Amino acid sequence: MDNKVIWLILVALLFLILFGMPLFYLGVFSPAGAREAPAGEGMAAAIGQTAYGIPGRYHVYNPLMGGGFLLAFILAVLILFWCFVTLQETIKANIPTLLALGAVLFLFMASYSFVAGLHDLLTFTAYETTRKPSFGQQYGWFIQTIVYGIIGIILLYGAEYYRKEAGEERSVIPSVLSPVGAFMLLSTFLLFTSGFHTFMHLKDYTDYRQSLAWVIETFIFGILSYYLLKISENIRRTEGAVKSIFSFPSASLGVLFTIITLGVYIFSSFDYIYREYGVKDLNWFVESLIFAALAIIFSILGDKLSLKDGEEANGFQTSLYVAGIFLILPAVLLFLLGFNEFLYSDSPTLKWFYEFLILFVPGAIAFVAAERIRKTGRIPFTEQPEKPAKGKRK
Repeated sequence: MDNKVIWLILVALLFLILFGMPLFYLGVFSPAGAREAPAGEGMAAAIGQTAYGIPGRYHVYNPLMGGGFLLAFILAVLILFWCFVTLQETIKANIPTLLALGAVLFLFMASYSFVAGLHDLLTFTAYETTRKPSFGQQYGWFIQTIVYGIIGIILLYGAEYYRKEAGEERSVIPSVLSPVGAFMLLSTFLLFTSGFHTFMHLKDYTDYRQSLAWVIETFIFGILSYYLLKISENIRRTEGAVKSIFSFPSASLGVLFTIITLGVYIFSSFDYIYREYGVKDLNWFVESLIFAALAIIFSILGDKLSLKDGEEANGFQTSLYVAGIFLILPAVLLFLLGFNEFLYSDSPTLKWFYEFLILFVPGAIAFVAAERIRKTGRIPFTEQPEKPAKGKRK
């Protein structure tokens, strides 16, 4: 694997760990339920003048309550750092830089409030308070989205104005909108994967608030992320950039969907083979196929955009390498341990061998396919650039 392939894997993993793990760990994108009362205050705890934690008729959501504040802080620091680094490569003037950093902070907070608030609105199932909340408490996340968004846009256009006054040639807008668009893209990815995973294992599909909210969220947040990134790309094109802003994110999404596919496939297949209780089904296999199809689609899309930009296409190849390695390694380990258990067990079974085949066969196919692409340079469903013909020797 060349350096670009390795970097693609590392960036995708770091993107998922640094941005995605806080979202999952803090439970911000879990289906919304009743808020717990602060420790030591019992079920009738009061926050302000509103009693929470007891059954009632009203629901109040604060995006920065509890773990939400820590999550917003972590993501804001990462996005500010990303924006600052790109601004250092774009402009040298101080005032536009400071205004742009303020703009990205407010636009991120607007996006965060919108994502978390809309998710809560679509998925909450419990009413925590008996006292009617104030207007701000009931619609706070929506008000925050509007106010923060307006302030962010004003700061962004102020940064652009002073950038022109300072004689800087390159716009600050892509440096501000790209990180926010990346956050919306990650939110779309996480809400889709977690929502679809939950949907595949539901017992009651008539609860549409819980079962189909992820469809609405995926559509809305996906459109917004594409719009923000497209604005950045159009501005970069007018400044002479020839490379698409979507090529690397598409390839990275291909790798991320590959990782999600492996997680579902490996752990669920183990459960399917070894579990002796309950009802077994193949929902996990259907889920793996859907995620695998999306991994292939985004990987090939990234490769098409890379080839169009005149660069090497490594997205599909990288996804195949990841799938091959992470399926073959546990398969080999399972074979060693399972064969040993088979020889020395009083009641040996062949479950270990079935699981070995489930892991090893697709892993070997993926690895062989990746090697073939590396050697031939041919990627499915893509038009390869024509190589200049070599002159014949006389």
